[in-house]
Amino acid sequence: MKPNAMLLFLVQLLSSLSSITQAANDYQQNCESKSCGNLNNVTYPFWIRDKQPDYCGFPAFELRCDDEKNASINVEQEHYIVRNISYESQTITLARPSHEGCFAPRNNLSLSLPPFKVSSANHELIFAHNCTVRPSGYKKIACHSHKKSLVVLGGAYGTPDDDGIFGSCHTAVRPVLTFPGAKVEEYIKLLASEFLLDWAAPNCSECRASNGQCGYNNDTWKFMCICADGSHWRNCCKCS
Repeated sequence: MKPNAMLLFLVQLLSSLSSITQAANDYQQNCESKSCGNLNNVTYPFWIRDKQPDYCGFPAFELRCDDEKNASINVEQEHYIVRNISYESQTITLARPSHEGCFAPRNNLSLSLPPFKVSSANHELIFAHNCTVRPSGYKKIACHSHKKSLVVLGGAYGTPDDDGIFGSCHTAVRPVLTFPGAKVEEYIKLLASEFLLDWAAPNCSECRASNGQCGYNNDTWKFMCICADGSHWRNCCKCS
């Protein structure tokens, strides 16, 4: 190969490698932490729609940031406001949207599959409907008196003393984080208060230790480590 041709080839090769490296760096930097309202440094496995690409986190951890700067998430097809995310304890604090008028849930918050489950730090707010006999300790919901709807504030969430059908009643259990002096008569306030979910996701520490950015591969539906030279399975050092 002639000297001039060799020089041109090397220039083109270096330019190509530079472009590839820059693209990989952009791909990685796109997943740097973002904020929404009171939520700062949102990062893997969570990601904010329209602020970060969908490969920055797992689909179930998608957050949305509304015009009022509230972060929200959909869990079990229900919409919740996100108050806090703890990456250390792997918990997320949620609040329900406010309800107008008389509201009494008729279904459980059922989290039978990962990545979320109801934390045992919550208490059970139990609603009983269409009862023929009034269970002990339950209070009438005044605006639902004609339907015989009742409510009680129970103990720690997950206490195995109710299977969803309470004698002649149909029950619905919702998790609530109680507040000092909480009374079952304030059930609307309890429903509007926060509750806690535990979450789980593939560990990110090995990827981060190798200067990678954790993400989600939408083609393989698995975790990926986003590196300066592209994405890898676990880390950027190519040592495993």
